[in-house]
Amino acid sequence: MVAAISIILSIAALVFSIYVFMVNRKQDKRSLLVKMHELLTSDRYQRGRSLLFEKVVDESSIKQLSGAEYREINGAISGFSLLGLYVKNGYVNENDVFEAWAISIVRTWNAAKPLLAYREHKEGYNPHVGFEPLAKKAQEYLAAKNIDLQYIRWGGKMS
Repeated sequence: MVAAISIILSIAALVFSIYVFMVNRKQDKRSLLVKMHELLTSDRYQRGRSLLFEKVVDESSIKQLSGAEYREINGAISGFSLLGLYVKNGYVNENDVFEAWAISIVRTWNAAKPLLAYREHKEGYNPHVGFEPLAKKAQEYLAAKNIDLQYIRWGGKMS
């Protein structure tokens, strides 16, 4: 009888531990998503995306960027690259990411293609390996929701 009670208590403790682990994991994913959202909405990253949309159209436009502009644009791209790695590794919920960021991810990806090609040609590799798979999944997400980006305009310059 004592052995049966001991086994039942052990099983209950194990079930409770698994439950606590699962709850904490879900909270950690939410917390990380909030931190990524704060990063991607920071002035620096928004300014980088704005510069990307305004100034990058081809290789010659990239060569005309100031050092600060280039760094801000690269930072904005890096944020999405990191988000892509987080999605790939399951650190954040993929659907939540796309609910919040799919349009911005795809728009930034399309605008960044000349810069990414330039960097890959110049440096011999693509430092933003997480961005392309994220953008492709975001495109699929938007297509499944029948969202056509050609009808969504960006509001304009940031000061």
